Amino acid sequence: MARTVRKYRFLDEYRIGETESWLSDMAARGLHLKSIGPMFARFERGEPKRMEYRVDFVSRALDYDDDMQRKLYAECGWEHVFTQKEMRIFRAPEGSGASEPHTDPAEQAFTLQRLRRRLTWAAVATVLINAAVIMIWLYVFFGPTPILSLVEGATVNIPFMVPLYLFSSISVVGSVLSTRKLIRSLRDGVTIDHRADWKRFYRTRIIFMVVILGIMAPLVIALPIATMALDRTVGLPLENTGPSLVRLSDFETDPTLERKDGSLLRGVDWDNSLSSSWSPYASLMTVVREQGIVQGRMWADGSGVYSPSIACSIYILRSSWLADGVLDDLLVFHERRWRDRPLVELSGGHGFDRLYLSEDQPMVDVFAMIGNTVVWLRYHGEEDTQHVIEALYLKQSAW
Repeated sequence: MARTVRKYRFLDEYRIGETESWLSDMAARGLHLKSIGPMFARFERGEPKRMEYRVDFVSRALDYDDDMQRKLYAECGWEHVFTQKEMRIFRAPEGSGASEPHTDPAEQAFTLQRLRRRLTWAAVATVLINAAVIMIWLYVFFGPTPILSLVEGATVNIPFMVPLYLFSSISVVGSVLSTRKLIRSLRDGVTIDHRADWKRFYRTRIIFMVVILGIMAPLVIALPIATMALDRTVGLPLENTGPSLVRLSDFETDPTLERKDGSLLRGVDWDNSLSSSWSPYASLMTVVREQGIVQGRMWADGSGVYSPSIACSIYILRSSWLADGVLDDLLVFHERRWRDRPLVELSGGHGFDRLYLSEDQPMVDVFAMIGNTVVWLRYHGEEDTQHVIEALYLKQSAW
């Protein structure tokens, strides 16, 4: 059986009474403290003993107070166990007659000043760094289209990471406030309870660690990986594979329409392709690109053989709030990129909840929303715009 046992350190430094009570209970189980680190405490396995522990702090320069403090505790019957920064831990057998080195709570409050200053500086640094990180995320990753960036995966794990940063900021600020409260209490003459209940803090911290390490942290790591792994693009089949798939033939009425092949990139014809993505915020995200040609027919301006095309993005979101946000961001994206092509909101919606149109013949962009579904269709061809909108509405019933 291993002689050294590690236990998770769940109590903050300022939890003096709870720490003393916890170490005493561990000794009663045969686990005697050797050292305490940032995350774990190391115990040596031995015979169960009834021990009393005391946690104390130095208030001035470490080389000035250390010898004085150890001498004081030794004279009172306490053995020095471990030193960490300003903290000193001592112990004595229960019933040994060891006297309390601190008889004046106000004096003990003075020894906590160094700890309070260190925690204050740590809190200031943590809050500033966390705020800077969150602001950088907001500026760099979200930009002018935050909901679209979230849904499409650029910032897929931000809603899970921001609470972690906020919680760490709240925790360090809470440590400072609790330390100040302890100091005030000692100054008012209230002594530390050396047998304070530590179990309620243990339960709370374990629950927190399960949530953070068992749920939040895996999600933060797994979501970007899943988003990239499930993002794929394949060649669009010639045949119509289902009613939910938007095709160029849904808008073109010329029966002689044929597929026009494009150039291959990594084995995929991107002019005739189907892209699908996964997002925890959408049940479906697809992009269809298709290009056709009508032999023997010319564009109206005589620029060449008639070759219509579509690019259609479909988002089926988890909520109408996300749908509104995605549509708004698509409109922002369009206006920023094509400033010379104004958007027009069509009254009545033509069956859609929201409908916007941008035309620069023979190019037409249609932005539509119905329920939780958002569609961005770019049609390049000579079919009537009204016909394009009606054809798109007929397709939505299959999504």
